[in-house]
Amino acid sequence: MPLGAPPRPEAAPLTEPAGYAAPAGYAAPAPTGPAPLTVPVGYAPTAPSPLTAPAPPTAAVPPSETPPPATVAAARAVVAALLETYGLPGEGRTVTDALLVTSELVTNAIRHGGGLAAFRAEVHDGALRVVVADRTPELPASRSGDPALGHQIGGYGWPLIRSIADEVTITPHAAGKHITATLRLP
Repeated sequence: MPLGAPPRPEAAPLTEPAGYAAPAGYAAPAPTGPAPLTVPVGYAPTAPSPLTAPAPPTAAVPPSETPPPATVAAARAVVAALLETYGLPGEGRTVTDALLVTSELVTNAIRHGGGLAAFRAEVHDGALRVVVADRTPELPASRSGDPALGHQIGGYGWPLIRSIADEVTITPHAAGKHITATLRLP
């Protein structure tokens, strides 16, 4: 951290819904290296977005200490601030790719996943990790059909996420799923 820089705020942990049990034999990897660099989830954007989260969490998804961003723009602002803290300015392909992946993950959770249940972004071991939790166990789907039939709106976000991110994992749980996208940073 540069001399004179304000201390980094702590991010809220991503919490599991009541009744969640990890798959048999799963053990979370032990953290290595320095502690993750995080930005608080409650960061408020300066510009509104037309995509907003639906109703508050249901009883199946307990509220976390810090609510997830209310808009796609708010989630992008969290990631942009995190990358700036990491030393990447708001321009360049890495930041653009990270913001696009964030936008698509959050948009999919809002439009197709029953709402954004949790959100976390962190930089650890030279990689950005964006975790989005939603409220449906349904797996993301790519647009199907013949593109020669004409331009179709929607269905292209999931293939974009998969092509840009270095790793994408989906972890189902009783109240929905977590999708984690990891992008290596320069």
